[in-house]
Amino acid sequence: MLVKHNFCNYYLEQHINMHPIKTLFIAQFFDNRTVFEDSSALNEIINPLIQSGLVGDYKIHAWNFGKEYIENQLNIRFDLLREKIRSKKVTIYAAGKHTEGLWAQFSKFNVSAICDKQPEKIGKTFNGISVIDINEINTDIIIVSSRAWELDIIAMLQVKFPNKEIYGLYDDVQRDILISNQEKTDLICSELASDQYDLIVYIPAEPAEALNLEQLASLKDSAITTPLAAVWWDYDDSSSENIYMTLEKNTLQTADLIIDPGHFTKTRAMKDSLYPYNKHNMAYKVAVLPTPVDIELYFPREKTINVAIFGSDAGLRRQWIDMLQKNYPKDFQHIGGVGLGKVAIPMEEYARLAGKTKIMVNTQTYSFRTQCKGKVREALASGCLLIEEDNTESRQFFGNQPFVKYFTTKTELLDTISYYLSNPIEREELAHQGYQWYLEHWAPKQWAKKVLSAVHKSTRQVDI
Repeated sequence: MLVKHNFCNYYLEQHINMHPIKTLFIAQFFDNRTVFEDSSALNEIINPLIQSGLVGDYKIHAWNFGKEYIENQLNIRFDLLREKIRSKKVTIYAAGKHTEGLWAQFSKFNVSAICDKQPEKIGKTFNGISVIDINEINTDIIIVSSRAWELDIIAMLQVKFPNKEIYGLYDDVQRDILISNQEKTDLICSELASDQYDLIVYIPAEPAEALNLEQLASLKDSAITTPLAAVWWDYDDSSSENIYMTLEKNTLQTADLIIDPGHFTKTRAMKDSLYPYNKHNMAYKVAVLPTPVDIELYFPREKTINVAIFGSDAGLRRQWIDMLQKNYPKDFQHIGGVGLGKVAIPMEEYARLAGKTKIMVNTQTYSFRTQCKGKVREALASGCLLIEEDNTESRQFFGNQPFVKYFTTKTELLDTISYYLSNPIEREELAHQGYQWYLEHWAPKQWAKKVLSAVHKSTRQVDI
């Protein structure tokens, strides 16, 4: 058993001698992944660290709240709301994947309109119902359709419409999650009192369901001098107070390092104390370290799929999928993702199909959040030619590398795909360049070295 050390000194000794460190992983994973083996926590964080050879003994605490449990709680909640509301007109807040997935339940209400904050949706229809701006709501009843954002949306609506009836769906779920998280925290703290680690890595999923400040502080207190690294997946900077901001502030206050997988502009704004990050103390702890993939799953294979978009069809990505299906009916495939009537395919199958793809097209999902997505590393590790929707985050990740091709318009995308389908030698050379660059700079061992170096650097910083 390893004894506890001052990590700043111990890290140097361990890293120089490449002696593996003992690591505790604490991972929450999304309910759309029914098994932990298919989670991003395992395939983008835990397995790459283990595969790097820099992690020796390790233990994993992983949990989610289960799709069946969530569905049962929603059924109970919908029954209660239907009994209470009956035939009164209602507005549904949020015209997204969550509402689409629950439309069989929502359609049983007298839905007058659906409200959404994204301007590109307003004025259109959603399952035959008009999508409106918040200022157009004219019903006395609003039902909020958002698991992650429910509490924030309800609070906002209560301020704007103090005389309306506003209902959420997840009251009981939030209560059960708080209890479950506390039980997990108590268990882990008890173990930390008797077992000792050189590094703790915390990986949340839904920010509204993450460990709260008190729970994170308990972990840190129990670990004493052991550094704690936490992961941020997504963000929303539309306000200075929301669930993402709460998670960020809580982890900045308790963790020693924040691993951000691809938000360069946001991180720079935070370190410059720009709004809405002007209250994010100790931003020096944040390191942008785009995550690698599990090398046992992702690698080049015989190429039989000409063009593909991987992942959900949420938000703006839907328009690109529809356009490619129309223009390349025989060459294009949309692979993976979850939604109405869809179940996420296992990660092993997802990675196998990525490895068989010649051209992977990657797009942004939402106008309010730009990032260098994990699909970028999946494409490179799979030996695909990456055609990327142009964005500042991916350009900062790649620099001036010539092997990634960008598009902005429909015409640019179609022209680029047609060119590289017709020029296989050039396409394969670019894909090979991208694969080699990934192996040299972002494969598990190279990434893990960056993580441990960032931990060491962060523990020596002082917030001024």
